[in-house]
Amino acid sequence: MKKIIIFFLIFIAFGSSSQGAIAALIEGSGEGKILSNTGSLIDRKQEAFIAAVLGALEEIGERIYGVQLNTFSKVLKSGVVEYDSILSKARWKFGDFQGEGQAIVENFNVKLYLITLQYRKQTIIAQDLRLISPPISFVEFPHWASNPRFISDVEIKTIEWIPPDKNFPYGGCAVKLVYQHETPIQAKKQEKSLRSLSFKFIRDQAGNPVYKKVVIDGIAYGGGKDTLDDIREKALKEALRNAVEHGNGVFIQAVTEVKNAITTRDEIVSQSIGLAQVLEKDFVPQFTSQGNYQVTCKVTANVPVMELVPE
Repeated sequence: MKKIIIFFLIFIAFGSSSQGAIAALIEGSGEGKILSNTGSLIDRKQEAFIAAVLGALEEIGERIYGVQLNTFSKVLKSGVVEYDSILSKARWKFGDFQGEGQAIVENFNVKLYLITLQYRKQTIIAQDLRLISPPISFVEFPHWASNPRFISDVEIKTIEWIPPDKNFPYGGCAVKLVYQHETPIQAKKQEKSLRSLSFKFIRDQAGNPVYKKVVIDGIAYGGGKDTLDDIREKALKEALRNAVEHGNGVFIQAVTEVKNAITTRDEIVSQSIGLAQVLEKDFVPQFTSQGNYQVTCKVTANVPVMELVPE
């Protein structure tokens, strides 16, 4: 979920464990932050270790159960969208673990990443890669210093320590976990059908598309038999493609990341360009060192806003 928002079921099948079921190794990775440079270093590392494990368990849970995606847009009275948000949720239960993860991504920026884990009658919460509850002295959890190989029936593949940097001011922990999951064949087929995604354009009460205003450039090159008008047209098309991808990039990426997506990126962009409204366009032609034309088109356009539709 922290990787904007979107992981889907990936099986690494290695054989059948019993009739009617497929055994799979499912990997998850997570990171946790050391919270300060004061207090016991052992405890501070344990906080980061637990937060990292929660992130890895969340990723495994998403890959088993999938992610529920909800899209939100703030629409101005003019019909233009000011911002887009995606709220992703995942609920999962495997082994001794039961949890829920939530992430809010707004205009490509993660605003919230929250994981709640139920483990052996205790509730552990991590937010934005930080352990926030309960205090470390009350958490009953395998300790990193003992170099544990397993947490319940989940294998700890690696534990690495992150040196301080701008994202981890006091350093942090990164872990990789592996869980052996058994999926009934019939259930697997059902999950596959639920994981496909398509899209639709958001419309107002009158049935008109809802638009987002985008200002962006497009560049085209030409020479030989190409006329200046031909190159200008190519530059305009490139600018509109860039506008559509900029305006709906989160959603386009979500659909095209799904293994069995029924719609391709080019189809989405083509349909979006067909509904786009060009408000202003400005062309700047110039010669390249090879004697060919380069035309830059700066376009202001309303691009249609889309939302995800699970199939």
